[in-house]
Amino acid sequence: MTKLDVIYITIDDVCSGLFSSQVLKPLVKMAEIEPNRNFCLFVINRPWKYLEHRKKLKDINKLFSVQKNIKLKYIPFLPPLRNVTKFKFLSKFATYLIGLILLLYTNKNNSIYHTRGYWPCEAGLLVNLKPMIFEPRSLWNLENIAMGSIVRGTKAELYWNNLEKNCINQSEKIISINTQMVNYFTNNYKFFNKNKVIPISFSKNDFFFDSEKRKEIREKLSLKNRNVFVYSGSFGMSKIGIKSIIKTIIRLKQFSKNPHFLFLTPKYESSSVQYLVQKIGLNKTNFSLIHPNLNEISNYLSAADFGYHSLPPQPDSFTRMGTKIIEYLAVGLPVIVNKNVGAAAKIIDEQNFGFVIDDNTNNDDLSNNLKKISKINRDKIISYANQEYEISSVAKKYIQVYSEIDFTSSINFRT
Repeated sequence: MTKLDVIYITIDDVCSGLFSSQVLKPLVKMAEIEPNRNFCLFVINRPWKYLEHRKKLKDINKLFSVQKNIKLKYIPFLPPLRNVTKFKFLSKFATYLIGLILLLYTNKNNSIYHTRGYWPCEAGLLVNLKPMIFEPRSLWNLENIAMGSIVRGTKAELYWNNLEKNCINQSEKIISINTQMVNYFTNNYKFFNKNKVIPISFSKNDFFFDSEKRKEIREKLSLKNRNVFVYSGSFGMSKIGIKSIIKTIIRLKQFSKNPHFLFLTPKYESSSVQYLVQKIGLNKTNFSLIHPNLNEISNYLSAADFGYHSLPPQPDSFTRMGTKIIEYLAVGLPVIVNKNVGAAAKIIDEQNFGFVIDDNTNNDDLSNNLKKISKINRDKIISYANQEYEISSVAKKYIQVYSEIDFTSSINFRT
């Protein structure tokens, strides 16, 4: 049976942490596991970002030169997309422009087209790139409605709803990050056999528990006998979750013995953290703000005792997970979330790896839950994370999807 080439199409910024952890590393692992299949990482990014991206692109090409069955194609011609989704005409123009790029620069023979996101999928279908894998990674339309970048009842919303429907109907497979997302697509579009669950992944090379670093960092930051609650990552483009995070911290601060709040954020989030701690009334001894490199995050997570995340109610709350949740679990941290991080809340509740905190959580329950999860064995959480989310396991699930399409394509060819 012929193994089709895989052309993985994305518009994620190549310098983003999300690109590195959820696109680049899984793809490299796939190429490593299946050396007799060819892979092409096809990236469309903004032209004014090229100078910033040159070093990263050089590093990627160097990495790919070791793994001979994978290559990079980088097209710096993505149009400005900020606020474009509010308008049907601009949304449609961006789709057609991305489609033109794909028409000009993709291989049209013996390939599977694996698209990350709504725009690349619709653009690829527009120029008849098939068989197509649609990997939305979030319910993007509902997410944009929550942020105000798609307005309900407008022509733009109708355009995006039709676009989603077309991506679902015309794609060979649909990859979702959790069963909640699968259920959404299945209930709305009735394609039971297309849906696959492939979760957010992490690499054991990047995220692991380090007892020595725990001791070192806790001593450095004067965290002895402190209950350390960590928030890792950004607050999102619209800072939509800050008010919910403030509510969660206030409750944890009130009912945890000797708490300390550790923020691991990009530098551009410094002002957001300062706003947050001022609103809560945290003094300098009760919080730390660190801007770690990727290879340092695991060390600081090891120094923490609990990870947390909160979001406001949103149309897609039931599917919410977040890479930070997986990273917390990867280093064995019990996790505290509110119910609006819906998919994470379900897993944490089912596995007893933390608890759900909300406005109606009474004080006694909150105190008892904190005591209970402080006794959870970190090794048990790490074992679960390795089994479900580690990059090798996730890469094999992608390969299985590709193999299913290989098989279907070979039958169609013979008939």
